[in-house]
Order: sequence, then structure tokens, then C-alpha cells
Amino acid sequence: MGILIHVKNASFEANAIAFIPPVSEGLEYMNFFGSNASKAARNLAPGKPAAGLVGTPTHNAHSSIFLPGTNYVVTSVDDVESMTLIAVAKPLADASTLLISNFNGPRAAGVGTTYGKVLDFESGGVIDGLVSSKAFSPRWDGINSVSVSPGVGIPGNAAMTPVGEWRAIVGRSRESDKTLSVFNKTAGLSGSTVMTQMPDLGAAKMRIGGTAVANGGSFANSVEIAAAAIYSRALSDDEISKVYSFLKGYYARRGIAI
Repeated sequence: MGILIHVKNASFEANAIAFIPPVSEGLEYMNFFGSNASKAARNLAPGKPAAGLVGTPTHNAHSSIFLPGTNYVVTSVDDVESMTLIAVAKPLADASTLLISNFNGPRAAGVGTTYGKVLDFESGGVIDGLVSSKAFSPRWDGINSVSVSPGVGIPGNAAMTPVGEWRAIVGRSRESDKTLSVFNKTAGLSGSTVMTQMPDLGAAKMRIGGTAVANGGSFANSVEIAAAAIYSRALSDDEISKVYSFLKGYYARRGIAI
């Protein structure tokens, strides 16, 4: 697991610029949010560039509130075929919002836009105080400009997230077997689907709580995010569990149960 140094009656969290991650291979971006804009723009992944902050998110003690299209973080991470997106997040309303994405940006190859890699909370259409977790990794046929956007969720009410509660959510696209998966690690549940056609990669960099389209498009709702990580490869199930175990312990010490 990740290594943290504790000194009695002292805290260096606000000034931290790097740490030893629980899984380092392929880590392009990782951050713990809260307190101020400077912390929001950090990238704690060793040797990787800092992120940029768009707008003025609201910062709480251990989290930040983002609004897609208005207030969000732009990383330097490219959209690649196999990726793992990890977020510790809390829905603020029974509405769809983005956790990590480059949603609706320009296509890296060809004409038009692509749905983009997406990890999100989605409303089920019925206002019941619950949202689902979904991951997207779009495909296309290389000829038409239409982006086919197969998404995957987790069936059953047990996988739903009540508004106002924290969850650790993971999306994984694995090109070796064309599998797209989403994990609600807090609930211990997951869902997977097999993707067809070629990957429809986006040219836009990955965002935290944001989108590549102005005003958020269909994701015009705020979300509270405590932590986010992006890997440029498909982590194994065991590696995902290792990262989750680290995050669970980290936030338990801060009064946040995930």
C-alpha cells in the first residue's frame, strides 16, 4: 500500500507534492482534493506533470465540488486504449454528472467528436434519491463519424449510490480482451461488457469532474470528489483492490467511509 509519514501533532498534508502510490505502474495522475485551489491543481503521480484548474470549484476540508463545463480539473493525461479511472466521489443530487472524462471532445483520428472515456454517476430517470455508476469506452467503424458508446453499469439496487453518500468507483477498459468494466468497490459489486469495433479515442485530455464540451452538455450537475486517479493501462482486479484498500484507510482516518 502507499506509504504515508506521520509525525505526532503535525500535518504536512497541505504541502504534500508527491507520495509513494499503492500501485505505481502506469499511474499518470492522482490527487486528493480539498482545502484550496493549489491542492486541486496538483498531480501526486511521481514524475508526471501538474494539472490545470478551470473555474472556481468549492473546496471543503477533504474534497472539492466540481461542475462539468464550468469548474473542473484538466489533466495532461491522454486518452489511450486501455485505461483505469478511479474516483472517490459523492453525488449531490439525483442527476447525472461526470467523475472523470474527456466527454464529447474531438476524435483523435478522423472527423467529428467522440463520446470519450467516461466514469460517471447517472440518474435512473425516476427521482428516488439513487444514482448508478457507469463507465464508457466508445467505439467506431473507422468510416462513419458516429461514435458508438457502449456503457456498462451494475444491475440491482445494491449497487446504487444514495445522494449524499461517498463511494469508491472504478472504470476499466481492457483492450486485450475488449472488456469494459465498472466497479462499485464500496458495495463490492461490479459489471462488465464486451466491446466491438475499434476504439474511438478522443484528442482531449482527461478531466476530473469535467468535460470537453462547453456547459457540460447532458452532464450539467455538480459532484463532490475527494480523490481521483488515472492509469494508462488496465489494472488487474487485485491491483484495483490494493488501491481501494489504501484509499479506504486514508479516508477512514479523515472521517470519510468508503
